[in-house]
Amino acid sequence: MKHLLLLGILCGCVTDIVADGAHVQDCEEEHAYCDGRCIDVHENPDNCGDCDVVCGDDEFCHDGACACRVGLRSCDDVCVNQSIDPANCGQCGLICSAQESCVAGQCVAQ
Repeated sequence: MKHLLLLGILCGCVTDIVADGAHVQDCEEEHAYCDGRCIDVHENPDNCGDCDVVCGDDEFCHDGACACRVGLRSCDDVCVNQSIDPANCGQCGLICSAQESCVAGQCVAQ
């Protein structure tokens, strides 16, 4: 087991070694040992950046971080569509009045 760890450290190919019962599990770079297997935590929306870090429904995992899907922006850590969201119309925090709707990112009278 010591030889495996030393070999992994010398070649730089093992980033996560976890004792799993009687054997040692080694994972390649950019992977983590989650739920009994090596998972790419840079692209996995259920393990984004680390085990059990779950991206929201409007997000995807890219380079180990949750990001809003195309067409959405993050406002207070929530992905919103600023073209139609009356609480974030065109930009975060721009609220349309009760007599307005958000259309194409602009508050317009109803």
